Amino acid sequence: MKAENNLLLEELSFHAKFANGLLKVIQRKDPVIEDSFFSKASDEYKSSLEKVIEILNKLINDESDFIKNIFKEKYLELNQNCLINLTKLCSDLNYLKLYFNDIKNESIPKKRT
Repeated sequence: MKAENNLLLEELSFHAKFANGLLKVIQRKDPVIEDSFFSKASDEYKSSLEKVIEILNKLINDESDFIKNIFKEKYLELNQNCLINLTKLCSDLNYLKLYFNDIKNESIPKKRT
């Protein structure tokens, strides 16, 4: 895998985890919190999903038309099934983000006490 793709995967996992967290906040919709917050959270969620789609497109750019079509039909079209699939993918990518965090934490020397 190219180093550039590794960076894209890290960025993808970040935005997916962020989108997934925002979705949980939006779904809870605590009545104590102002509506303006939910409006802003919804806008941020939309932006995060757009960023996830943009990165997915970059990652599959060099793939065959067959692979591109599979991703397009499963995640990238503007319909309800794709949104559901994209949301599930973002949820799964949470684990990738945790993995990247673990790798970074292992590479940081720990202080001796």
